[in-house]
Amino acid sequence: PLERKTSPSGLQWFPARKRYREFALAPGFLSQEDINAIHESAKHPSVKEINDRKGNLAFKHRVWRFESQLRALQPELYRRLMELMSQADEEKWKRLRQNSKKRQKVYPEVEYIVYDVELEGTPCFIEPHVDNKSAVTMVAMLSTPDAYDGGRSCFRRVEGRAGSREMSLQQGDVVLFRGEKLTHWITPVMAGVRIILQIEFSRV
Repeated sequence: PLERKTSPSGLQWFPARKRYREFALAPGFLSQEDINAIHESAKHPSVKEINDRKGNLAFKHRVWRFESQLRALQPELYRRLMELMSQADEEKWKRLRQNSKKRQKVYPEVEYIVYDVELEGTPCFIEPHVDNKSAVTMVAMLSTPDAYDGGRSCFRRVEGRAGSREMSLQQGDVVLFRGEKLTHWITPVMAGVRIILQIEFSRV
């Protein structure tokens, strides 16, 4: 099992020598009611599918952007998610504070990401990468563990260039990390459907 330390806020931190390689888990942060609300917001008729991944990034999944819909339809849930991301940043990285001093703004990019093996006709995945200009990234698991095979969340090892740290997220779990610095990916989803909520505090 991966070493972890729980902070007073309840966040479980996975330590590393360099702070940007540390990431946090908020177990069971989302209730079933929250998850249902996210599905509903993402499927609003005004939500559009996007394809804005970098051209050299290999992946097999589908993405819908819905920050305005989530904020309008579920303002309290949206607020809690923003506060969780800010809390993690304040505990460990303090990137938002530094951006504020430099008068750099961050904008929350909210995505509903679906890895559907039957729909794609092939295993679904995303290769190791970092998130462009994301001061803080949050990933929330919306699916139950029995809904898919594979799809373990992977992060660069504590130190050095080889190896990784892997974990299986339970439904409602949220993981938070320095998206633009910490290399991350998932193992291939071999069967079923894996659905996540991803939010990036993106520099604009």
